[in-house]
Amino acid sequence: MPLKLPLLPPSQSLQERGSILDPRKIWAQIVVLSILLLLGAFNHFVLSKSKSRNKLDENTADRNGYKEEILAEVDSIFVYPVKSCFGYKLQGENQILSKGFELDRRWMIVAKGDADGAPVRKISLREDNRLTLIRTELDFKANLLRLSISKNACRFLANFGEDQLEGLPPIFTPLYPTSEERSGWQSLRGIEMWGDKADAKVVEVPKDTDISSILFKGQPSDWLSKFLGYQVQLVHFDSTSKTQRKSFPIYKTPTDYHAWSSAQKSELERERGIEFQDEYPFLVTTIESLEEVRSQVRDAVRGSKGEGTKTDGRGGRPIGGLDVELWDSETSSGSERGDREGEIVESLVRMARFRPNIVLRSINSAFDEDSWEKIVVLPSEEEAGHACKLKEKAILQFVSRCERCLLTSVDPETSRKDKAVPLKFLSRNHLREKKHPLGDEARSDERRKKLGPCFGMYAIPLPGEVGSIYGSIKVGDKVNVYWRPYAEDDEPRGAIGLHHGSEGEEGEGNDDDLGSSQVKPLVEVATSGTKCPSAGTLRSRAR
Repeated sequence: MPLKLPLLPPSQSLQERGSILDPRKIWAQIVVLSILLLLGAFNHFVLSKSKSRNKLDENTADRNGYKEEILAEVDSIFVYPVKSCFGYKLQGENQILSKGFELDRRWMIVAKGDADGAPVRKISLREDNRLTLIRTELDFKANLLRLSISKNACRFLANFGEDQLEGLPPIFTPLYPTSEERSGWQSLRGIEMWGDKADAKVVEVPKDTDISSILFKGQPSDWLSKFLGYQVQLVHFDSTSKTQRKSFPIYKTPTDYHAWSSAQKSELERERGIEFQDEYPFLVTTIESLEEVRSQVRDAVRGSKGEGTKTDGRGGRPIGGLDVELWDSETSSGSERGDREGEIVESLVRMARFRPNIVLRSINSAFDEDSWEKIVVLPSEEEAGHACKLKEKAILQFVSRCERCLLTSVDPETSRKDKAVPLKFLSRNHLREKKHPLGDEARSDERRKKLGPCFGMYAIPLPGEVGSIYGSIKVGDKVNVYWRPYAEDDEPRGAIGLHHGSEGEEGEGNDDDLGSSQVKPLVEVATSGTKCPSAGTLRSRAR
């Protein structure tokens, strides 16, 4: 059989075709063959490695529980200059410090001891809900902290009218008192805080200020005592004291902690030097979680009205202790009862109840922040294009859930209390363990008593790339979210909307026990259907 070549017909020999071969055609086919060989080599040596690397990246992302996802932006930023008093919304660019935002919980109100020599004790909204009627304002230009009484005090407090309000005009104290001024203030040592102690100085208005001579005749402590009706003192955190306050433990250890350098580990674990905060430098919440609580309250109010069987509005038993009369009194003046009711529910369940520092608006589901490991605040295009080529403005490591207390039952605008809102709703629908559970024993009944109503995540700042060591943040900044690993995430995905308060789950009368609701762990949620989805499937549904 004659030799067959792709360039020659098999019926002719090379010698026969040699005289009529077109060199241009030969070179064209050689070029085509060369291109095919180059494409094959590129596919083998370049694309195959890229696919392997991408597959590795996907596996790593699945193992580490995060992807580069811009899921949120900063909606609002708050500080609470005087502990438990009404907060102050910050504007512009705000520097992030190791201890939190500047001036956050810098001041606090303490009650004098009952006897001579008795230690003072801190006063918070847990002890006196009227503190929320004390408004704070920061005047940076004048270097003044302004304290005033809300006009709502006349409406919602007994025996407090216009005359009393006029007798308590706004009072001022320096935002940044000089060391000379502070040295003359009375020292208070060892004030009991939330698990530790702090030192403070009793605030005084500088004698040479003109403001003290034209407004309230007296010191800030006198002003507060007159409003509250018992002897208290306004104290300033003593930054010169050797007593260093510590943050609470790192309950949620970073999943890649083993790969951290010793310097990074030391930074995370070191003393933060917080001031009068309870536990950590920052509390982060989301609008989506607040909207879910509002929706639950709205449904429960409607389910508790009218004739017939009362429910929580979602098929479960009614929420015990819900003050339906309060809602009725708030809506009775509205011509369209249903629409008016929705407005009142939203106004009462304000984000201010939860006293966050940073509020995010995300594109995800309610309470997804429980599954976030850290967030990275991203620079704007203008900031990113700066000479320093900034890639990140700030890093906040989520270290613990925030278990809520009766402080959240106080409406920040009116000072009225409703023990059912939001605690009963969080206890029924978002009862979680503050400490991150490890292994199956965390799902056992013995551990269940440690569950509590949670809302928001505590965070600790980590050093950034350039500029300020911890960076800065402002409203409108985009935020990258890093998720916790699926295997270590104790948040039951898709749990929103599950009603654990039906008859037979909680039992009779247990609604008053804020730790009585059942929580379905991830394995129960996943196996409740006909087919068990993967953890990744559960998470993608939640997203």
